[in-house]
Amino acid sequence: MLLTIAKNPMNYRKMLFPKIIDITRIQVDISILWIVLFVILLPGFSHSQHSSKLKEYEVRVLEANLSKKADELNIQIAENNLNKGLAGLTPSIGLTAGDNISMTSNITESATTVNKNGFRVNNSVNAGIFANMALYNGGRNKNLYERYKILIDQANLNQRELAEQLIFQIRSLYYQAIRQNQLINATEKAISYADQRLQLATNKLDIGKGNKVDVLQAEVDRNQYASEIEMYKNDLDNIYVQMNALMNLPLDNRPEITDSIFSIQSIDKEEIRRSMLSQHTEIIRNKINYNLSINKLQDVKGMWKPSLNASLGYSFSRSDNGGGFFRVNSSNGIAGGVTLNVPIYDGKAIKTQIKNAELTTKQVEIQQEGLVLNLTTELDRYYNNYKNAMKLLEIQKANVLNADENIKIGFSRFQSGLTDGFEFKQIQQSYTDANFRYIDVLYQAKLNELQLNYLSGQILEN
Repeated sequence: MLLTIAKNPMNYRKMLFPKIIDITRIQVDISILWIVLFVILLPGFSHSQHSSKLKEYEVRVLEANLSKKADELNIQIAENNLNKGLAGLTPSIGLTAGDNISMTSNITESATTVNKNGFRVNNSVNAGIFANMALYNGGRNKNLYERYKILIDQANLNQRELAEQLIFQIRSLYYQAIRQNQLINATEKAISYADQRLQLATNKLDIGKGNKVDVLQAEVDRNQYASEIEMYKNDLDNIYVQMNALMNLPLDNRPEITDSIFSIQSIDKEEIRRSMLSQHTEIIRNKINYNLSINKLQDVKGMWKPSLNASLGYSFSRSDNGGGFFRVNSSNGIAGGVTLNVPIYDGKAIKTQIKNAELTTKQVEIQQEGLVLNLTTELDRYYNNYKNAMKLLEIQKANVLNADENIKIGFSRFQSGLTDGFEFKQIQQSYTDANFRYIDVLYQAKLNELQLNYLSGQILEN
């Protein structure tokens, strides 16, 4: 029997919350229930909850989410920018050509003669090809090329961070869906007790051994549970809408939730801390920002150094003057040169930029210390919540078993007339509250486990 239950957790639910046909015929074996809880729940504490269906949704999110698709283009842009020409490490070559046509009238006059030409066509053609290159500029071009490499790392990190956030969101919604299904199932069990209580109160009233108040109160309680189920189902539908939006699916799609219970992963705090300090995206982003600040500082320092530019080209020009004294004028040849620029004084502008770049680098170092402190604080907070939830789980498990036995005994006493409807209502409410508290504690433990996995920087690997 236990093997069957282990294969199908729904069998466990049926045992823990049976639908009662005749409460007096049901024999409760507390020892079996404890064994069931041990077999079903405790193994989950050492295994991460990652069903094939949840993995399927995660893959779908990473492949189809529109925000992630848009952000992927930033990586392509950064990779396109990693170009030596864009960084000024290659020569720039340009071709120029022009043809100017004019019609002019010329008059030339000397001491003895005057020459007059009517309107004549003049044509001027020029062309050339030129190459320019920075031979040396304090290493700033090379520095710019290195900056483009760092910006690729930054774009990839942004993509990873978005992927982590999407995985966190889809898992969180999936866990919320499990919780809502658990609340619905627990409330349905409560309704089954309410139906039997209502039927029994009605039967007693019919034979003259009951009163109208018990009947009405039982009906009110039953309707209250029914209305709560509708609210839970509505919340579940809204969760489905959010999941579909993340996965870029039609919003009226109903994702399949294959898990019926939570399995809680065993957490090693020190392992989480070590992973967090090396793999958390904010830690890596701080390192990238530090590299960018060092790159900026080197770039500004390069402005103090001399720069040497070279140019080389070939040019051709020809002018045809229809009415001039010189009818044709042409030239062609190779020209080249170098230009040296040495900064001498700029009103301390570069010196100020260097000082600001150094302060920015120091600022990033201080931010790294604050970041480690904040992440460590978050780790301690979520881990303390996780430990507290695990302790509460033990208490709430015992409460569920006690409440389950108590409602069976209470219903038997109510059936035999040893207790009234008001007392049984309190027992029924205690039974429902115990199950809801147990579900909430499981859910809170799962959320804190998720937060700790996110902090570790390994949520994609996990």
